[in-house]
Amino acid sequence: MSQSLALRCDPDDAAPADLRAFINTDALDFDSADTTTSAQQWDLIAPADLVSVQDESQGVVAYPMKPAKFRAVCSLTLYIPRNFGDDVMRIWYLCLRGEHTAVSRDPIITASEAAANPADHQKITGTDPKSAGHRTV
Repeated sequence: MSQSLALRCDPDDAAPADLRAFINTDALDFDSADTTTSAQQWDLIAPADLVSVQDESQGVVAYPMKPAKFRAVCSLTLYIPRNFGDDVMRIWYLCLRGEHTAVSRDPIITASEAAANPADHQKITGTDPKSAGHRTV
């Protein structure tokens, strides 16, 4: 479960302006990322405000994540559609902060019955399936 996404970027127009996270979406390309609903979207800090925020946090800005959206994640796709106007985009550091759980790919062995067969089960003392609700004392 992720709790925050941390970024370090230069305080200029090459900094990303928008970031979207997609979970468990394998067939995602640039065209479909624009039209698909993301699990979470962030409007990132503008370059003018980035300097003061970075000074307080050694250059890394943490953006909170919605924990309920990021449970049972097998794949995470981050899409950055635009920056603040430069021809290139620069991200110097990206980190997911939070807890993880180990993935178990072992098969689950289970048995289910579509229709129960009384012969397969132990008899409960004091009941008789033939009496259909009548108890013998």
